[in-house]
Amino acid sequence: MKVKGIDVSSYQGTIDWGKVAAAGVQFAILKVIRKDLNPDKQFEANYTGCTEANIPVQGVYNYSYATTVEKAKTDAERVLEVLAGRKPMVWLDVEDNCQKGLGEVLINIINTYGEVIRGAGLEFGVYTGLAFYNSYIKPYADKLSHPFWIARYPVSGAMSIDSDPADDKRPEILHSLYGWQYTSKGSVPGISGDVDLNELYVAVETGNIMPEPETALHRVGEEITVSSYYASSTDPIEKAIIKNASGTIQRVKPGTYNPYCFGKNGVAVGWCNDGDIRSTGAAGQTESTEVYTAQSGDTLSGIAKRYSTTVAKLQQLNGIKNANLIYVGQKIKI
Repeated sequence: MKVKGIDVSSYQGTIDWGKVAAAGVQFAILKVIRKDLNPDKQFEANYTGCTEANIPVQGVYNYSYATTVEKAKTDAERVLEVLAGRKPMVWLDVEDNCQKGLGEVLINIINTYGEVIRGAGLEFGVYTGLAFYNSYIKPYADKLSHPFWIARYPVSGAMSIDSDPADDKRPEILHSLYGWQYTSKGSVPGISGDVDLNELYVAVETGNIMPEPETALHRVGEEITVSSYYASSTDPIEKAIIKNASGTIQRVKPGTYNPYCFGKNGVAVGWCNDGDIRSTGAAGQTESTEVYTAQSGDTLSGIAKRYSTTVAKLQQLNGIKNANLIYVGQKIKI
């Protein structure tokens, strides 16, 4: 399983998240606080932009300057304050020069920070570069049990979100490799200048995205044909656009007049309701007797193996177009 996304901060300035979503970015990780412990200047704008563009905020990261466990605890508590009840995964970024000579104190800093984050009900992981990991973390590997997001850049040139790094350059570490930051020179529509590109190897958290209601008659991934549709999910009936159109349901937004957003090749055509739909494709129409809820670390292939079925069948049952992209909390028919 491989899910591709970006991590950003105020360094990227104002981002057009609609263009980012259309480019195929499947998740984002946002810088949450600065050295002075104030929120990153673009954090709230980026969080809102991701949500409106239907891009999961997989996590937030805190570049750490902590050299004591007391400082680590204070920083973690501050991150929780800024998140204000939101529950993305929290990544502690350990790589600063001030942390290189700390020895086992660095391990205590990581564990203390993680205890605060997990104690608040959030998932926790560690970000660092491969060289830093090998020099300062690997000697104490048995004292850490957290997932790791590792930076290693196999090429120096620019890469697009569609470019794939060489698998044989993927970092090899003693811990679980949750994700790989494979370039700092990514090029993504909607972002001016360079941006970090990443691969994750597990189901993506979607706490900022409103989940699809289980009672919906139609599902994300289902092919539909409509006799009329709307420019907005909230448009009243008098604003209906009367003409035939077809596409794939990309989003379900409950509590609105027109809950289904449909489109083609990632480009939205319009919004519709149950009364507008005249025919449907096969995706998502087969009934199933069992439903599994995706957990952190799940892959579609792993779920298929567990239930003695195939990835192709699960995709058909659930209208899943991308076998490499499932979400924590997603209901999967077996």
